[in-house]
This record gives sequence, structure tokens and C-alpha cells, in this order.
Amino acid sequence: MPFPLRHRAFTLVELLVVIAIIGVLVSLLLPAVQQAREAAKRAQCRNNLRQIGVALHGYAESHGRFPPAAVCSDSGGCRNSANNGVNARDTNWGASWVTMLLPFLDQQQLHNRYNFALPTGDPQNELVTRTKLNVWKCPSDIETNIILDTFTGQGEFWRGNYVGNGGVGSIVSDAHYDDAKLRGVFHLSRQWGGRLGDITDGTSKTLLTSEILVNSNPSYNISYDDSRGAWGFAGGTIISGKTTDPFRILVPNIVSSLGNRDYVALCPDGPTAGDPIFYCGDSVDSVNHWMAPRSRHAGGVHAGWADGKVDFLSDTIDANIYRRMLAISDGEIIDSF
Repeated sequence: MPFPLRHRAFTLVELLVVIAIIGVLVSLLLPAVQQAREAAKRAQCRNNLRQIGVALHGYAESHGRFPPAAVCSDSGGCRNSANNGVNARDTNWGASWVTMLLPFLDQQQLHNRYNFALPTGDPQNELVTRTKLNVWKCPSDIETNIILDTFTGQGEFWRGNYVGNGGVGSIVSDAHYDDAKLRGVFHLSRQWGGRLGDITDGTSKTLLTSEILVNSNPSYNISYDDSRGAWGFAGGTIISGKTTDPFRILVPNIVSSLGNRDYVALCPDGPTAGDPIFYCGDSVDSVNHWMAPRSRHAGGVHAGWADGKVDFLSDTIDANIYRRMLAISDGEIIDSF
């Protein structure tokens, strides 16, 4: 007579041991998985900048020069004085350099819908400027569908993560407008952009593009307060190298202190509460439009050079070396960084 089979169950101790082993394995593997995901995001972000660089060189080959930071619309001139205030300065700004680059980013149809005879904030052009550009989004940044809806009536803009080199000075400074050697590749002082031949410091030594963060701080209404990253808006598409007084170089991911803050169009009055990365200026000075490159990558930001390559700039980069990277022809050529 055969003996009946006895099914032995796991004891509580054995189950706890198995659970503990699984927990240890997860704790060991999870950081590696997270690192792999972030590495993939950084690679995509780097590739986006590379694609933008290729598009800019395609534009330069086609037009003989890079696009300007922005142009003035046919409906009115753009005044360059900060004393005129935000409305007087910006209302008549037309297409940004990103808008002009659209055909070289496989966005010809979007480009065709933009009316270059109208201000960028015209309702007709809003249909274009509020469109998300996948190539303009760094996957490491927080995904947000918040549209910049400016209180100055300049329209609605989708915000991404890449900007052009606006030079050493702030947008309204004399260096930006008058001193050609301190300009970046993109500047608002002309209705045309710089040429490759203007970059006498060398295309491998001069920055073309960089990253910027989209402010997702819920402490104030960012739907209209902060223009950083708005690809269709003149003041949101270029970085600048220094504040006015006291002299500060806005190196990557600089934290807030007096003189080290970003002054961008439509910042709220006072600092951004609880967020040193997004420290804004007050509304009196916000028309200066100076802002530092920023990212959520640990240790620095990606930046594209005028020769097409992309590097990672450390947050601890020497301020004077970074300043030399922005100027196209100051004669102070960097050896390494």
C-alpha cells in the first residue's frame, strides 16, 4: 500500500528569507536601472542638440549665415531701450531663430503656417508657437504641458529646453548691440544672423547652443510669469553671459545670490520661492533677458559648439573660460575646459 504524498508548505521564516533576498536584489538593481534610464535620457538630450546643430549648419549653408535671434515684424519697429519697458520693447518682435529654423527640423508645414508679416504673438501665429517640438524637449526635464501665456498680450508659446548663444552681455547691453567681438552667434541687434566667418575665435572654441530648464515650480503662476525656453519668443531662446552690476558671469546651473539671478522677460516680482535654480529678477529689470544655461543633469549641462560637436559643460567651469566660449571674436581663445 503506497504512502500518500505529503505536500510540505513553506514556513513563515522561509517566506521572510525569500522576501528579504528579493528586497536586497531590488535595492541592488534599482539604482542601476535608474542610472541606465538617465543615461538614455542624457544621450537623447545630447542627440537633440546635435540635430539642432545640423539644422543650423543647413540653414547657414542655404542662407549664407545663421538666423538672427529674432526679427522685428512689418507692423512696427522694435525699440532697443530697456527704459521703454517690456511692452514697448517686445510687442513687435517677430519670428525667433527657432521659427526660422523649422524647415531644417523637418517642420516645413509648421513653418508655412507662420505669418512673418505679423508679430509673433498674433493669434494666427499662436497656432504655430504653442506647438510642441519633440526635438526641443530634453527627456531629463520635467514633462509639462503648461504654455507660456504672457500678460503683455504677446501670445502663447510652448516651452522647450534649448537656447542659442546670445553673447557675453545681456540682451539690452551695449556689448550685445554695439561690440561685435562680444556678441554671440545669435543677437537681436541686427535683422540677420552671424556668419561662420564672423567666428574668428574658431568654431570649435565658440558655443552655438545650450540647455535651459522650463520652470515647473508651483509656487507661482508659471503660465505667464517665466519665458525661459519659449521657442517662439525672442526673450526665451538665447542665453547671455553676464549681469550688469555687480559683474557676474552666469555659468551653468548657477545658484541664486545677489547679482547671480536670471532676469528674463515676464519673471514675477521677487525671487521664486523655495527654488534657487529658478531665481528670477524683479519686473523692473526683467527686460534685460539674461539667463544662464540650466539642466537637470547631475553636474552640468550639454552644449553645442559652432562646429557641430556637443560636449558636457561642468557646473564648476571657470567663469572666465565660459565667458570666452560665448564671445565669437574677442581674441581670447580657450585651450581646454
